[in-house]
Amino acid sequence: MKRTGGFRLYPNNGQIQAIAGMLEECRWLYNWALDCRKLAWEHMKEHVNYYDQANLLPYLKEKVRPNLTGVQSQVLQDVLRRVDKAFKAFFRRAKSGEKPGYPRFRGKDRYDSITYPQNPAFRIEKTGLRCDKLVLSKIGAVRCRVHRDIPDDAVTKTCTISRSGDRWFASITYDVPDADVKEIISENVVGLDLGLNHLLAFSDGVFLDAPKWFRASEKKLGIEQRRLSRKKRRSKNRSRQRLRVSAVHRKIHAQRKDFMHKTSRSLVDSFDGVVMEDLRIKNMVRNHHLSKSIHDAGWNMFAGFVAYKAEEAGKHAVFVNPSGTSIECCVCGTPVSKTLSVRTHRCPSCGLVLDRDTNAAVNILGRGLDALGLLTAGTAGRACLNDLVTGAMIQEAPSSPVLAGREG
Repeated sequence: MKRTGGFRLYPNNGQIQAIAGMLEECRWLYNWALDCRKLAWEHMKEHVNYYDQANLLPYLKEKVRPNLTGVQSQVLQDVLRRVDKAFKAFFRRAKSGEKPGYPRFRGKDRYDSITYPQNPAFRIEKTGLRCDKLVLSKIGAVRCRVHRDIPDDAVTKTCTISRSGDRWFASITYDVPDADVKEIISENVVGLDLGLNHLLAFSDGVFLDAPKWFRASEKKLGIEQRRLSRKKRRSKNRSRQRLRVSAVHRKIHAQRKDFMHKTSRSLVDSFDGVVMEDLRIKNMVRNHHLSKSIHDAGWNMFAGFVAYKAEEAGKHAVFVNPSGTSIECCVCGTPVSKTLSVRTHRCPSCGLVLDRDTNAAVNILGRGLDALGLLTAGTAGRACLNDLVTGAMIQEAPSSPVLAGREG
């Protein structure tokens, strides 16, 4: 399994200047590689690949840009790989009929990360103090808060140094052995319907409300953005205000990420299997009435956290086809058309009256049990599904802000 650990860096002033200088050199190389490909096609109708440009790196260091020697050689190669990936993605989108999105040049302060693609160029040194050290080639030992140890049997792969406003972070990817898959029973599988008013609707009738972090900070963010718009361009005041805007965005992201980590951890610890819809969020955000709320809910982040935590624990995270989960009756399967404003499912065939999202969650659970091979006629899986519907009909679904205190 491939995993990534993110750690906060605390470089001194000299190291900040060194990293910032490396970012600027990498930005120049990225723009140079992009310009070469653009000119080669415009004037000679020829494609330039990664190897053509990588072979020119020694010449660039010696004759064109001597400052490139201050950047670790594999970091420079990774910059050229980024350009190559950008063009491959451009051609793939153009071929499939999507909006191509030609790769763009990076302006000043618009290149915020560098990657060491191999282990010998970086390593973590344990100091026994509050901060450890991350030793980076061409930079030195940088103070680093390693809040979570990398397993001893892990094989480290890459290290990415990134800038977020006035803060620095390191993301280290590593491989760990696959976990043993545990036996699953249908009674300990839950279906989840992702929503906007309620972030999660459980198949047993419980709701978990969406915190709506962005909505809560929208007023403060608007004030800081208006102040930024009034600052003179290329002034120090504008640079300082840009950092304040960045800090607001960073706090919103940290709040959302913290909530998602805690919620997904509680889910994986509580259930052997978690079933969710395989949503096409990229298509859903095209609805401009809902796009802000969908982004604020963080569905994609949550699904990713549940998936990798379940894999680490040897449990199951199943993603099913979302088509018709809100329309179909979870008891008799009769389609009941309803608009988004209709929040209660009323089946004219079997008489079921149930919350719309709970009905969808039970349908999702049924599809997940079917995918896991636990839902067949006369099995405990079918009995469990029927018990969930009966329980949800008898009791009013409670709303719980904390997953650990949920009642069902």
